[in-house]
Amino acid sequence: MQPASPNIRLEVDGHVAIITIDRPEKLNSVTPEMSYALVDAIEWADAAAEVRAIVLTGAGSARSARAPTSARSTRTRRRGSSATAPTTATRSAPPANP
Repeated sequence: MQPASPNIRLEVDGHVAIITIDRPEKLNSVTPEMSYALVDAIEWADAAAEVRAIVLTGAGSARSARAPTSARSTRTRRRGSSATAPTTATRSAPPANP
């Protein structure tokens, strides 16, 4: 499987999928197109029977910067839903001890 964006690389080494954001000239900032390719790569690796771990990394010296301002100011649509910003997972408080 090759991601839809040339700036997202997917390699499998044994049981490990390595997904690399490859845009070091822009500090690995992720565009909307790249975010879709990133999700596709993660979903592919999650479904692959031989993959037991997924490593997400960035090329060059930067891990990843925020999305470029041009991408943050635009609304994009994919698969019938609106995607403007990622949601944040939250944890509920642990149950109280009786």
